[in-house]
Amino acid sequence: MSAFGSYATAQTLDFTALGNTGIYLITGETGSGKTTIFDAISFALFGKASGDGRDRLRSDFAADGAKTFVDLDFACGDSLYNIRRTIKKSGQDYLNHPARYALAEIVNIYDKSLEFEPIYRILFDVDPLDVIANMKKFYDLHDVHDVHDVSENMPNSKNYIDNYSKNYQEYDVYYGENIKKIYINNPQYYLPVKTLQIFLDKYIENYGGRIDYIHGKSEAIEFAKRENAIAFIFDTVKKSDLFRTIEKDGVLPRKTFSMGEADDKRFYIECRKIR
Repeated sequence: MSAFGSYATAQTLDFTALGNTGIYLITGETGSGKTTIFDAISFALFGKASGDGRDRLRSDFAADGAKTFVDLDFACGDSLYNIRRTIKKSGQDYLNHPARYALAEIVNIYDKSLEFEPIYRILFDVDPLDVIANMKKFYDLHDVHDVHDVSENMPNSKNYIDNYSKNYQEYDVYYGENIKKIYINNPQYYLPVKTLQIFLDKYIENYGGRIDYIHGKSEAIEFAKRENAIAFIFDTVKKSDLFRTIEKDGVLPRKTFSMGEADDKRFYIECRKIR
């Protein structure tokens, strides 16, 4: 932030330095700028202070030529966002601002030709049998089935909505030349990928390994043939159920779905600033 509230000059606050505990104390003497920190976050997100009665946000101590702005970087789910909001001294200032233009791609997600495709999970540098054993403990699974042993009486869902209504979620697990089928009963989350991601993150934290996110089922299966690798195949959210899923599960896991098939994807550079 710069020339904002109690701060006459530019100040940078890095909250990542506080760690991941999630509980922080902002302390200091009266007038030191504690409330200004909250005002800056609120101003960036909503265009106003965090409380009533503080309409004048430009610092009274700032030099006449100092620009007043708040630049906020934050993460939500798998996405990183940047918001820069300024307080203009006159209505004409914006005409010369370098960020007065924006480059955007407009996509109609209701286009029938555009579907949500799953992004599969694969672990490298792990013992696949150890991963499966820990997965059984984590989810209290009684058995893991070889695909060729699955009978017609076993669950055979076609999408995650059916899985949820039947109170289980289904995963195909590939490693080497082996294929296993895993059913998780009474899942905590609506979306299979979120149910799985919780376990994968815990496993890597405790036992090591690395995770990758693969577009395309055949590509994921091919990677799983490598030594010390294991891939998980599952259904993803339907486009028509996106908002219902967010309502039930909250923030989606990183790399939940892809817009279109991997082979058809268009790669582009996101332009943050045009100078």
